[in-house]
Amino acid sequence: MTTDQQPHHHNMEATATEYPFPRVVAHSAHEHYILAVHARLSKILAYRARANQIGLNSDELVNRSIEKLQLRLDHYMGKYPDPVYCANALAQSAFEDFWRDEAIQ
Repeated sequence: MTTDQQPHHHNMEATATEYPFPRVVAHSAHEHYILAVHARLSKILAYRARANQIGLNSDELVNRSIEKLQLRLDHYMGKYPDPVYCANALAQSAFEDFWRDEAIQ
């Protein structure tokens, strides 16, 4: 078989001209978990902050809760395998944690 008759094999690596779109980077399980908790927590706390009308910035509460999550990530991932349940648990204590921290200062 000559080189002209050999079957054509595609190179598995795509070139930039073949796929001009940016590649999607797969996140680690930890990053995916944190992003999923952040998204759900943002929705929950934005609603609760409006509902309570206490003038708290929901972004500040979310950031505090995500910091708490990152400090004990393995604990939360073990206790709440579903990020939605973790977000619900963090939302339960977000306001109490905020007022406790403010009282200490």
